[in-house]
Amino acid sequence: VKGSSEHGFWGLNANYIKALNDSGSGWFVVLLDGSQERSLVLTGTAVNSAVQNGLWSRGGSDYKVHAGDELRAARHFTGYQDAIAFLLKRDS
Repeated sequence: VKGSSEHGFWGLNANYIKALNDSGSGWFVVLLDGSQERSLVLTGTAVNSAVQNGLWSRGGSDYKVHAGDELRAARHFTGYQDAIAFLLKRDS
């Protein structure tokens, strides 16, 4: 789970993405936009695709993620509770 202090901008650490991939488990990234209580959910597959296709730029050890086309594969929710409910259904 990553929060954004700036509207529509997140940084995802490359080492965390690698660790999640190495875990062998299915995983998700949840991006929270506190200013609007908006949330976006990406599957590990969508994250890996964005990284491999150069959709997200890299600065140091972080991938820079911006709202808009860079998140077209994300599932968008208007509230945090809806995203949590979606993830709980996926896990059951």
